[in-house]
Amino acid sequence: MRTGSPARSRRREEASRSAGKRSLKGVGKHDGDARYKKRIAVVSGQDGKAGKLSSRMEARLATAEASLAATHVEKRYDADVWLDAAPSRRRVLLRMEPQVLTLGDATLRVPALNIGNDDHIGLVGDNGTGKTTLIKQVVGRLPDGTRTLYIPQEPSEADKRAALATLRDLPDSRRGRVLSIVAQLNSEPERILEGDVVSPGEMRKLMLALGILGGPELIVMDEPTNHLDLGSTVALERMLVAYPAALLLVSHDAKLVAAATRITWHISGAGDEFCLLVR
Repeated sequence: MRTGSPARSRRREEASRSAGKRSLKGVGKHDGDARYKKRIAVVSGQDGKAGKLSSRMEARLATAEASLAATHVEKRYDADVWLDAAPSRRRVLLRMEPQVLTLGDATLRVPALNIGNDDHIGLVGDNGTGKTTLIKQVVGRLPDGTRTLYIPQEPSEADKRAALATLRDLPDSRRGRVLSIVAQLNSEPERILEGDVVSPGEMRKLMLALGILGGPELIVMDEPTNHLDLGSTVALERMLVAYPAALLLVSHDAKLVAAATRITWHISGAGDEFCLLVR
């Protein structure tokens, strides 16, 4: 059994001795001199420092142990998070002919597009230029049987309920794997297990973790860093960089796009006419 470090034991002993010094137990009620010395020790606060220092040391040790445990989890799952994912056997997942998409009163001209089985594509452009509309076209035209994980910019209430229900119905081993991926994405799995209300950022992490179980051939994510803090964004970037199959990522985060993608679909234009360029 681990008894703790010598320093911790020493501090606990000091705290115990200090508490004994301050106690009036065993001191006669008429022994004014002894009772006075005890009270002086309490008022001065010097003997209390040992107990406080012991508490601070234990808190620091607990924090260090938690960080160490988190490091072990991260190293353990970095290697196998994509264990069941691989590029599709089809070299090209999608070919799209040139087209013009209607965006309300505006239009988006789209050239011929291809998505290879291991292409990492970043779709960028200003708000209102048709990025989400194009994404829906891509997802809708994928051949039947393509294992696709699509995480929309704002999951619907039905999407959220379905994700939580799926998590609850998983066997223990697979549920544990999902929650381990959530933890690697810089979230506390306990928050997801606490009830039916999950924050938008945690819901995206859960949807990604659940989708990973299916070994997707293509991941499509629309503004995945919305509602994510810096630590979660860095964790997501690391995970997407390592993804071995095809990725279509819509994001305003230039650093994430630069790190996780190799091809850029850029929408430019003004007024009511926009055009997609492939770089």
